[in-house]
Amino acid sequence: MIINDTVVQVQGNSLIVGTVSETKKENGWLFARVDWVPTEARQGIETNLESLLEIRREDYNPETEWIRCSKLINVNAEALIEALHQSCSS
Repeated sequence: MIINDTVVQVQGNSLIVGTVSETKKENGWLFARVDWVPTEARQGIETNLESLLEIRREDYNPETEWIRCSKLINVNAEALIEALHQSCSS
């Protein structure tokens, strides 16, 4: 996974999409910081996280959000769009 890769992550029954903006290696794992596309699914996840942190009396700082790359799916955006178009026209 490299900077500017398009990635997706499955959260429950939602698929969220973003672009890798930064990577780092720590304890043998590769982590990425992702700029997520602002969708309803992503907003719902952030709202749930903010509520949880409020209960715990902790602050949410999206600047420190690193995700282990093994939890991300690297996709070829153009190929995915083409496949979606083909599946819709069938």
